[in-house]
Amino acid sequence: MKSIPKHMKKLLFATLLTIASVAGFAAGKVEKKDDSKVTYSAKKQFEQEFEKAQNVKWSVTEDYQKARFTLEGKNLTAIYDLQGNYLGATEFVEFDTLPEGAKKQLGKHYKDYNFSEAILIVGRPSNSYQTDDVGSYWINLVKDDKQVYLTYSDSTGLSLFKTVTASKSAKN
Repeated sequence: MKSIPKHMKKLLFATLLTIASVAGFAAGKVEKKDDSKVTYSAKKQFEQEFEKAQNVKWSVTEDYQKARFTLEGKNLTAIYDLQGNYLGATEFVEFDTLPEGAKKQLGKHYKDYNFSEAILIVGRPSNSYQTDDVGSYWINLVKDDKQVYLTYSDSTGLSLFKTVTASKSAKN
């Protein structure tokens, strides 16, 4: 049996982080606000990595553990797997704070779509085998019954990650 290629691992990891970070980006996963299910390892890592965090609220799903919090006036999310391993951190961003290159490409290729939400990848574990995508954006646009999920970085520009229609997202 062949192992999963490295590029597929990166894609799966990026997908998991995005789904975990943005409730509106992926339909279905119900978060449980019971922080008693959060692992000791996740809590300890969080305290070390984000020691000045305020208003911390944990949630747990069948796939991940998530801490939403504020740090230096920013609304952030830290994601951990179920074993408590740190996967990354994101920040919700407004359309106006997207890089000019992203806004220009969105206007050119997706002018008929409405901006829904976006996250900025602000952290990854230092020992991650993933490519360093800190500073890249995940952008969600909507039009009628269609959603598009895009990524943007200064080095690669705008890329389509996935298109979902309402009938498909309702089944998830």
